[in-house]
Amino acid sequence: DPKLPLQANEQPRCECGGRVRPDVTLFTESLPDDQWESALEAINTVRRGDVMLIVGTSSVVYPAASLPELAKANGATLVEFNLELPTPLSNLVDIAVQGQ
Repeated sequence: DPKLPLQANEQPRCECGGRVRPDVTLFTESLPDDQWESALEAINTVRRGDVMLIVGTSSVVYPAASLPELAKANGATLVEFNLELPTPLSNLVDIAVQGQ
């Protein structure tokens, strides 16, 4: 386990000498197809009475930014938590909470 915070010149390395990479999708990368399909399947189960929490996002990176729109179309209540409001989704959500 690397010590935190990481220094820019001290990137974690695996035994093979390669860089250790976080298990996230970084900017300019596409979501893996299986993960995107799983997200769409989950959104398709959303119904009236379900709540979707949208936390700390710019709401501009597609296709992920379309998930709240799809949930709303299926009847979900959308709650947005963000340090900066409004976001592109703020007009769509039912409740927007600005953080400090």
